[in-house]
Amino acid sequence: MYKSARHNPDINKTFYTVVGFDGPHEVLEYCRDAETGRIPRIPGAGTWVNSLWDPTYAPPGKHSLCGWFFFPKASTHSRNEWEEVRATYNDRFIERFSRWAPNMTRANVIADYFYTPLDQQDEMRIVEGDFMNGAVRPDQMGHLRPFPEASDYRTEIKNLYLCGPFMHPGGGACAGPGYCAFKAIAEDQGLDRFWERSARGY
Repeated sequence: MYKSARHNPDINKTFYTVVGFDGPHEVLEYCRDAETGRIPRIPGAGTWVNSLWDPTYAPPGKHSLCGWFFFPKASTHSRNEWEEVRATYNDRFIERFSRWAPNMTRANVIADYFYTPLDQQDEMRIVEGDFMNGAVRPDQMGHLRPFPEASDYRTEIKNLYLCGPFMHPGGGACAGPGYCAFKAIAEDQGLDRFWERSARGY
């Protein structure tokens, strides 16, 4: 798939790939656009192809590619503007993607869908379409999320816990915040620590 696979075939099997940028300056431009409320002019994205490891994600001989764009929050654009983005941005991305992966052309895409930040707010109840639910800055990342005094999933109210994407390890589809909150709940309630029996260490 990727031109660079001629140097290392394993590149085609990477779990997560960022594509669409020719260098750090373009990544910076992309991020600045989104941070200042502008639709990024460079349609780069982080991508993953789960069907490489789980063939049930796609019909035999086909693959399912997912990705995400770094965009402004939902309220920065009107509904009509977001609908225009939904109608055009995937095409822009696919055209750019094909520079690095020549087989990734519109002719090889059976179907696609684009969720805008407004869609995520409307359909998934994610405020402003922000799956991280909070600032991404050094003093609020890692074990400091959302801020040090509330970073152990517990609150000042007994039996009320924090488990959203604003908690460590952050947003996305990792389910990590919920799992970590569950472990805190299990500890507080004296529940069986079954995860320790599996020798997983997490």
